[in-house]
Amino acid sequence: MKIYEDRELQIEISNCFSFGVVPVGESKTITLYIKNDDRPSLTGRLINLKFEVICLDPENDLAIEDEKVLVIDAPSELEIYGSAPLILEWTPNISLEQGLKAKLIITGNKIIG
Repeated sequence: MKIYEDRELQIEISNCFSFGVVPVGESKTITLYIKNDDRPSLTGRLINLKFEVICLDPENDLAIEDEKVLVIDAPSELEIYGSAPLILEWTPNISLEQGLKAKLIITGNKIIG
């Protein structure tokens, strides 16, 4: 599975990305795009997809327990070579001078065949 920051699936990103600087009390929504890029001879559809976002301090990559990113909309399954948007929202509880770094963890099941 690959993660992209654009609908055209041209700008691939790692599972770590930044929300940038957001003032406390305001919200920022970002849309990422998830693509099932597995080879059809080995696997097929991905089902029961779950998305977890871990908030990280950009200075030391340690988890920030008090910050939460909400998954606003996410696919529950993806066909082979299919893609879908993943919408995330962050409303900071604390002020971070360098912004919030986030790590996306995706789990699910593959239907082989």
